[in-house]
Amino acid sequence: MPAMLAVAISFIPLGASAGEPSASAYGHMPSEMVQKLGLTPAQQQAWSQIMTQTHQQLDQLHASARARILGVLTPAHRALLSQVAGALATSVNPDRDAAARQLDAALSPPEAQAVLSAHATAKQQMDALMAASRQKFESILTQQQRAMLESGHEGMHEKMGGPMGEHMEKNERPLTAGQVLLHFASGSGMPEMEWHHG
Repeated sequence: MPAMLAVAISFIPLGASAGEPSASAYGHMPSEMVQKLGLTPAQQQAWSQIMTQTHQQLDQLHASARARILGVLTPAHRALLSQVAGALATSVNPDRDAAARQLDAALSPPEAQAVLSAHATAKQQMDALMAASRQKFESILTQQQRAMLESGHEGMHEKMGGPMGEHMEKNERPLTAGQVLLHFASGSGMPEMEWHHG
């Protein structure tokens, strides 16, 4: 994915909570991209519609994944998750790694595997949705604008201190079931962005 487009799409959060900006707010494209590509008002409006729809679909995917993931737990382990997540929320110095380890130690192997499997499925669905959004965006661009989008790839790499994907790969490590549970219990987006960059 061209870096400029990746940065723009990265502004779409998953699982927006009450009090956060409305879905339409996430349709605003970074001014740098608007200027760089010379987007017309009609193109900017089309982008806004694409991103608003994408945000809504991502929210639906997240809610569905959260229900599946929490649904594989026993009542006792759901209660434990609630207790651990609550303690983190009220702690002055929360230790998320320790909390995740506590959950990992409590889960049975089948539970842990079911959590990770449900999370992997959700991630695949999210990736597919984001790829579709990219294709929709590129379809509203002229050939010249698409070429400019690609040419901006190298410049954005320099700003980000290297390829975005490379940074993710360097920091990426397999998530544990406990980490996944803590994240979905908080009602926010996909765990990778939190645990790999937190």
